[in-house]
Amino acid sequence: MDIRITDRGYWDDLIIDRLSGNLSADDRARLERWLDESEEHRQYYSQMKELWDSSEGVNPQYRSAAVKAYLL
Repeated sequence: MDIRITDRGYWDDLIIDRLSGNLSADDRARLERWLDESEEHRQYYSQMKELWDSSEGVNPQYRSAAVKAYLL
């Protein structure tokens, strides 16, 4: 399976789903393969995780939207 999806929003969604505990097994495997592809991907994930962790005080109902809005 080719995992060279270039849509950053696609990967943002997978990362947010993982951080929120809502990632399917198939998507988890896809994200893991993407992370294994490059240091750049792992750094991007780390930045997203830091942003996620820093948004802990945001209402959980809006947390994903707040993180995505910050990325725009």
